[in-house]
Amino acid sequence: MRSGKNTAIDPAKLKPPAFTILAMEEPENSLSPHYLGRIVNALKGSIGVDAQALIATHAPSMLRRVDPENIRYLRLGPNRCSLVSGIVLPAKEDVAHKFVREAVQAFPEIYFSRLVVLGEGDSEEIVLPRILQAKGAPVDESAVTIAPLGGRHVNHFWRLLSQLGTPYITLLDLDLARYQGGWGRLKYVNDQLTEFESHKALPYGFPAWDDANTRIREKNVPTTGSSETVFDHLEARGIFFSAPLDLDFAMLTAFPKAFNAVPVAPTPESQKAVLGKSHEGADQYTPQEQAWFDAYHHYFKLNSKPAAHLTALSSLSDAELLAGLPPSLDRLADAVIAALEESPE
Repeated sequence: MRSGKNTAIDPAKLKPPAFTILAMEEPENSLSPHYLGRIVNALKGSIGVDAQALIATHAPSMLRRVDPENIRYLRLGPNRCSLVSGIVLPAKEDVAHKFVREAVQAFPEIYFSRLVVLGEGDSEEIVLPRILQAKGAPVDESAVTIAPLGGRHVNHFWRLLSQLGTPYITLLDLDLARYQGGWGRLKYVNDQLTEFESHKALPYGFPAWDDANTRIREKNVPTTGSSETVFDHLEARGIFFSAPLDLDFAMLTAFPKAFNAVPVAPTPESQKAVLGKSHEGADQYTPQEQAWFDAYHHYFKLNSKPAAHLTALSSLSDAELLAGLPPSLDRLADAVIAALEESPE
């Protein structure tokens, strides 16, 4: 063979490969979830400078075991062609890096969603699916994910979902009369739009959150000669608010009987318990709304929010729910359905 005369063995075929790819397709189809972690660890131990591992998957349980930086995302584009994108997280020195990274791993369903609704917390995760179901768009069948990621770092989640090409809608609390609530919340959102998508930012300023001369429920039409409110402008940008306080209060005042709530005359103590020590302008709530402060404090401050909503929703038929639905939540649900109809998937 050294002389080149022996042709029984081809030396070229004895050369080891310069690069090896270990490819696995949808292991979740034949393995239980707890085996997926073992598969990932085994593949991680097999890769190096001359080897790479690829896993094709549709399983959120698999993505929980993979660093977001290593994910390559394929999505069907408007022209029916597959688009491939990576995930760019905030810089490691940014405080948002850990928050976003952990949240993405906590809700990997967003990778497989036709649409994502970013909410404030657990209440949205319970209430919004029921509303969409009543409107004929069940979240599971429609591939909608309700992600209770909170208002913190919302611009980073906007950036993440935009990178993935996933449509999204945001639902935040207005927090009227709470510290930095009301106008303060709108200003915060507009600042985030300015940083992330400046072309969507509203081209006007906002009063101070505690400005007694510009109450947000009374003077919210920013353009002279127009009937559109600042909320209309933000909703056109996919940003909705649970008003006047939050989703819990909106549902309580819309369906007090379902919560077995009893109105109680408001007191400075009940205002402080609901709006906080640094609140300003509690009179922006009507006397009828303030009569529910005591019940709000009982159900959503002292007890379990999910339990309260589950109990109330179980007593409402779809027709009753839709008939009394808070307007902002009704508009949000319609926006979700409209976005789904526009989706190419």
